[in-house]
This record gives sequence, C-alpha cells and structure tokens, in this order.
Amino acid sequence: RPIKWVNDRSESFTTDYHGRDSVFDAELALDDEGNFLAVRVEGLGSAGAYVAGFGPAIPTGVIQKNLPSLYKTPLMSVRVKLVLTNTTPMTAYRGAGRPEAVYMMERLVEQAARETGRDPLELRRQNFVPPSAMPFTMASGVVCDSGDFAAVLDQGLEVADAAGFAARRQASEARGLKRGLGYCTYAEVTAPQGKEMGGIRFAPDGRITLVTGTLDYGQGHASAFAQVLATRLGLPFDRIDLLQGDSDELLYGGGTGGSRSLMASGEAVLEAADQVVEKGMKLASEHLEAAEADIVFEAGSFRVAGTDRRVTLAQLGIDAKGALDVELVTDTPPSTCPNGCHVAEVEVDPETGRITLVGYSAVDDFGTLVNPLLVEG
Repeated sequence: RPIKWVNDRSESFTTDYHGRDSVFDAELALDDEGNFLAVRVEGLGSAGAYVAGFGPAIPTGVIQKNLPSLYKTPLMSVRVKLVLTNTTPMTAYRGAGRPEAVYMMERLVEQAARETGRDPLELRRQNFVPPSAMPFTMASGVVCDSGDFAAVLDQGLEVADAAGFAARRQASEARGLKRGLGYCTYAEVTAPQGKEMGGIRFAPDGRITLVTGTLDYGQGHASAFAQVLATRLGLPFDRIDLLQGDSDELLYGGGTGGSRSLMASGEAVLEAADQVVEKGMKLASEHLEAAEADIVFEAGSFRVAGTDRRVTLAQLGIDAKGALDVELVTDTPPSTCPNGCHVAEVEVDPETGRITLVGYSAVDDFGTLVNPLLVEG
C-alpha cells in the first residue's frame, strides 16, 4: 500500500527550493539622441545554504542572456557574486531569472525617459530591434531570429484601450482617486540548447506510441506532440499515445523546463518521423512490389507514382512488426525569443493608499501556435 505525505505551507517554505533572492544595481547609458549605448548590472545572488540544481545559473547566466530583452543595446556588462546564506537553496522556479532581467531593463527605460524628458513609449520604439535587422545578435550573444516588437506594443496598447485612459483618469479624479497606466515590453530567451529523445513505436493493434524525455505536468504535451506527429505523418490523432519520463524506456531525457518541451521534443519527434518515412519507403516498395524510386509518401500513405496503388503508413506499421520503429537522440534547435507587451491599469485611493487593479491586458508573440486551444486555456 502506498504511503503518501503532503507538507503544509509552513513546511514547504522551510524545506522546498525557492526561486530567487538577489540584489542588483543596474545602469543604462544613452547618447544625446536617446539611443541605448550600454547596460551594466552588478549584484549579489543568494544560492541558499548550499548549491542545488540550476540555482547558480539564475542570477548569473540567465540574467545575462535575458538582460538585453528586445532592445538593440550594443554593449553589456554583468557582474554577479554568488553567496551562501542560511536559507533554503535557490533553483529554477517560475521564470528562473527572466522576470528579474526584464524588470531591471524596463525600470531602466522608464527612469531614462523621466530623466531625459522623453515619452517612454517612443523611447522603447526608438530602441527596439527592428524586423529588418532580424536575425539579430544581442549583446549577450543570443541570436533573435524574428519579431516585430513595435507592432506587439501597438497591439497591447490597443487591447488595453490606452487611448481612452485620459477620460478614465478624469473620471477617477472626480471621485477623489488617482489612476495610473503602466506597461512592460519584454523578450525572453527560452529553450536552452541541448539534446532530446524522440521515439515512435507501432503496435500490432494499430496504436502508435510516441516516446519523449520531457514530462507533462499540466502543459498538454500529449495533445501537442500527437498533433505534431499526426500532421507530419498523416496518422490518426486518436491512435497516438504518449510515453514520457520513463527512464526504463528512454535513450536520453532532458526533462521539462525553460519552455523547452515543444522545441526540444517537437524537433526530436519530427526527425524521428522523417526516419519512419525513410524506412517506410523500402517496406512499401516490397509491399507494393514496385521500385523504391517509384514510391511517394503523401497524406499518410505510400503510393506508387502515377497509379492508385497504395498502402497506409498505419497499416504498414501493423504489418512491419517493429521494423518501422524509430528511436533517436537529436540536438535541439537554437533558443527562441518569445516577446510581448503587458499593460496594467490601477486606481489608488490617496487617503488610504489602497490600490485596485482595474485592468490588465497582455499581448504575447509565441510564434507558431501548434495547438491554439492549449494557448487559450
């Protein structure tokens, strides 16, 4: 009989890993025209009582990679000292350095706008990496392959009805309240490069097992990965099962984290699918008694070119008795730079200090949406 124990909140705070505990000083240099010249960060990052997992990379390497955000800042300096303290260890937990880097850069931009008398939105637009410069190598060395940051900002302001803010502020002031509108633009470096496994197995009953080294704990991997495989090979979506995170079944597994799963496992699945097709061409030529050079693969079937003679991949998988199975480990693609604009609107009671969040809008560019329903939630 299994024995289970669930810690309470107090126990969790004293035993679990924590996400961040750092102190940073940040500076931004601009020329007389308002162009960003350099950004500098110095700080201390707590590792906790002992070093654990990914912890040391969060206030150092992750900050360094994400600090340029979506701006064409040519120079950057990051100096961070790690210290041991008497707290629980720090490691990756919700964002893992990205929110800190974005927060610092956005606060610097706002402060620069105030000190130089510039419109903070126009200062952002002036320093965004333009689409025409893509792919763009950031000061951190990360290559951002695509993005239209100004268009995302404009859409974010439209969704938040920034144009109507003045009227809403006037209405708040008539009630003795203050009203504020704040915005944040960001780009985050996700999916660190590495390796990942992809496996495809055909069962005698017609079901297909997709094997990955990542683990779904709420992200919806089963649907997304099955959709990638079904689209690539023309297989029935409802016949695909996901086998994940089982070390007895894996050649390699990089795990879930850093927004890497679809990038890493998706790429591995695609490469495995292409190898299935390569194997299938030979098996189909034997099945259809035709030269392999005459076999074409389309819409989930192998067909003899110029004829209607065909065999489905699903049927070939059943007949092949394992000969179509593929397992591989592949290098993952370069990191990507999802980006967006978030806008918050608040009311403040100057007598009590009470703050009320009256509106929050977000526009995020995540590139190709493999499964829009999962994105919508």
